[in-house]
Amino acid sequence: MTILYEDNHLIVVNKSPGEIVQGDKTGDKPLSEIVKDYLKEKYNKPG
Repeated sequence: MTILYEDNHLIVVNKSPGEIVQGDKTGDKPLSEIVKDYLKEKYNKPG
């Protein structure tokens, strides 16, 4: 995941071709979850 811009209210990431955005039957981690995990860790938030 490449973060292009981030502030208090907005995060913009570069989605790679073939990267899923929402969960599906494959069980691969979607970009939405990767971004959530990044924000939880960076700002020490529970969720």
